[in-house]
Amino acid sequence: MVPKRGDGPRREIRPGDILTLGDFAARAAQRLDFERGADVRVDPTEVPANLSPLIPLVERWAIAGSAPQQLFIDHLRAHAPAEVDAFVDAVRPALQDIRGWIRESIDELGVRNVPAAVSQFAYAVSAYELAKPPDPEVRARDREKRAAFLAAKQLRTALHDAADAMREKRYEDVVRLLQPHESELSGSSLKKLQIARKRAAD
Repeated sequence: MVPKRGDGPRREIRPGDILTLGDFAARAAQRLDFERGADVRVDPTEVPANLSPLIPLVERWAIAGSAPQQLFIDHLRAHAPAEVDAFVDAVRPALQDIRGWIRESIDELGVRNVPAAVSQFAYAVSAYELAKPPDPEVRARDREKRAAFLAAKQLRTALHDAADAMREKRYEDVVRLLQPHESELSGSSLKKLQIARKRAAD
């Protein structure tokens, strides 16, 4: 069962307090009902006929603001992941039509004068963008970035530990630490490895 609201004690926020991102997230969570979602009513007369089947989804997913949207999505992914997938699968084929309708409405009436349904569908599209799985190429780039970051961190640690070992004349430890990174070593570090190898063999 999806929890209605976030449980547990919350810090009381007083006038003059400096608010953190956690405070804003807590406030957003307090306003969310995870069973009912946005709980808005979309006027079907304001919606093109081809988009009308999406109204029940929009009434649940048209949460205003990316922070509460993300909280809602995170809770559903934890408690009802199939619902998130169903929402994404339903919106994806209609996405171009929804965006076209929103764009035309804004061009014709201006942002301040569009029907409420336009704004509600726009919020639902925003939630879709947060809920949809990342593009495979984006995922691959993220994996590469994480791997490069980890490799750089491991190299920095190895260089630091090898410097200590070199000062203490623990040449076998220097070789053990630097050898896995030999292709990445600069001139001075590579020379240090070569010296350590020679002295460890003596």
